[in-house]
Amino acid sequence: PHTPQDVNFSSNPTDPSSNYDESSPGVSLQNDVVPGPVTPRNELVAFCEKMDGVGLMNYVNDNFQDRTRVQAELPGAFRHAPDAGTMVLGALEVFHGEGSELKEWELRRIRKACIVLLKQFRVAALSVSAEASVRARELALEWKERLVGDEDNMFGALGLLHLICAFGFVSEFSLDELVDFSVAAPTNEEDFPELCRTIGLTERVPGKDVDVFL
Repeated sequence: PHTPQDVNFSSNPTDPSSNYDESSPGVSLQNDVVPGPVTPRNELVAFCEKMDGVGLMNYVNDNFQDRTRVQAELPGAFRHAPDAGTMVLGALEVFHGEGSELKEWELRRIRKACIVLLKQFRVAALSVSAEASVRARELALEWKERLVGDEDNMFGALGLLHLICAFGFVSEFSLDELVDFSVAAPTNEEDFPELCRTIGLTERVPGKDVDVFL
């Protein structure tokens, strides 16, 4: 298994030229969406062919300034992976930063990149292997336990919601649980309303003006 020490951070978060906004989830395609199918670059294909989820996540981090096109290319790249679901789950092994000495900004960037992979895996709409499905369920239950009593873990809550949606087991969580996760998650990403709609939260999430978008 990969450890957080395997994660690379070649970009300087204090460099103004990086435009890396640490206050935002930073995982939306925003307004400059690349239209239509996008042929993935060779680097993304290579990571997927090798089932290197952590390498793929590092690439997302290192190319954050080109995030719009990278995200648009990921669904096509996933199709080159023997088991894209298992690959994405492999990247999530470093989401919580256990046993690492990562700084807070480093861990935050890991989580943002993992969320990007989950979002685009759902967009790709690929079949999920039995192995990946079992593993994703186990991970989601472990993830849920981590969030108990941790109301400040907004990226953990957002990541869990995307994990649940990406691997298709929304029905295995109660409505109250899903609402709680949504309340804890940040809403300043453009597709949060769509995420709520996918989950089935078609009414107001307490404390968040989500219903106006639905």
